[in-house]
Amino acid sequence: MSSNASHRAAMQRQDCRIASSPTESVAANGTSPRAPTRIATLHRTRKPDRVKALILLLVGIFVGVFCTLAATKTMAKRNAHGRAVMVSLARHMGELRSADPQGDCSAPPIRMHLAQVDAAARDLDFAFGSLFGGDPAFARRSAHFQSLARTAVAADCQALPAAIGQLADDCQACHRQFR
Repeated sequence: MSSNASHRAAMQRQDCRIASSPTESVAANGTSPRAPTRIATLHRTRKPDRVKALILLLVGIFVGVFCTLAATKTMAKRNAHGRAVMVSLARHMGELRSADPQGDCSAPPIRMHLAQVDAAARDLDFAFGSLFGGDPAFARRSAHFQSLARTAVAADCQALPAAIGQLADDCQACHRQFR
């Protein structure tokens, strides 16, 4: 019995031996072994699989970057009006602060800057309504700034520097609270 078992083991070793060349792919019993073909097939497909994986990785990175840029651009456009109001307001406030307090406060450039500050103050609720629309603190700040802007427009030459200072202080207070 032991010779029968050793004979079977020898036959299995012969059937499963790996061919060293394409012409040696037939086993000793005349059958074509499957294991070498599978090993050779796996070995041949590894390189293209790596290339495919690399291509898919690069395509994924490209699509990810593209989607991120598109989302960033969309989000930047979301509050463009609010930023425009703030830029305009800052520009006119800067011109008013740099104006000569001893000069003629009824000069057309000063009155034009005051009118623009007043218009921007009235536009705050619309520009930031989507961000702070339901916030009562923002509504109070906006109403207070609008009243200060109307006061500055109506101010005489002696009260104008103080009114501009109050407007600037209120701008800073609002930015500290809501920025």
